[in-house]
Amino acid sequence: MKRFLLLSMLCLVLNGINAQLLLNESFNGLGTGDLPGKGTPVWLPFTTTGSNPNPLLQTTTPLTYAGYNAGGGAEYVSIFQKTGSVQGGRSTYKYFSQSVALNTGAAPTNTFYYSFLVRVTEANQIADQANYSVALRRADGTSESESVGRFVISKETGANGKWRFGLAAGSTQTFAATTKTSNSPSDVYLILIRYDMIANNSDVAYMWINPSLAAEPSLASADATSTTGQNGFGDRIDCLMILQRDTDRRPAADFDGFKVAVGTTSAAAFASLGTQIPQPV
Repeated sequence: MKRFLLLSMLCLVLNGINAQLLLNESFNGLGTGDLPGKGTPVWLPFTTTGSNPNPLLQTTTPLTYAGYNAGGGAEYVSIFQKTGSVQGGRSTYKYFSQSVALNTGAAPTNTFYYSFLVRVTEANQIADQANYSVALRRADGTSESESVGRFVISKETGANGKWRFGLAAGSTQTFAATTKTSNSPSDVYLILIRYDMIANNSDVAYMWINPSLAAEPSLASADATSTTGQNGFGDRIDCLMILQRDTDRRPAADFDGFKVAVGTTSAAAFASLGTQIPQPV
């Protein structure tokens, strides 16, 4: 019996190392108002300068998407464009349940998957000028280069009222714009992003828009891919950030149902992400 218990415990430990759900946030029960200071663990302010609002919890028009229940509650978070001549903005981040160190051993890759719902009101800049809105990063980093797996909402060139979703593995990569466009602020999209964290080599990011979550999607089916350059996030990634900090480069958009998982293989990471209803962690 003792040998069986020890073997069972070892299997649990190995499974925990192989893959883990790191964050599962639906904003349920957080009410309305500023997001920083709410949640368990708490959402923390990344930038506190500027007069623009914090990312804001709202309940007016909940986000829904068939096959991806964002938690069943009414709460979601909104980011805003610059107001008049006011500069700056405020960003917020939430720690994962566990920090993910850069793996420099025999298998130097960790794969992240993260997913969420997004609804765009307005985009303000074309892809190579737009700020990203969501990213993974090292919380105590001081450089923008430490934000990776960046999700961007950019204005469609020459087409007022339309926008594209883009992606960059890190700070040195141009956003890979997709062909997805929309005219309606009521449209809700499911976003799935994969980020391969590779020691001593270029990291790679992939994005799917409105994918099926029944099985891990193929890389060939990705709507955007970013493969160029090494990223300077340091020795770990430990949080999800919602960005709202530049002048006229950020969009106005709503988000809900954030999930982040990691694994030593992409299949393990995707399995940990799962299709379960997100609940606050």
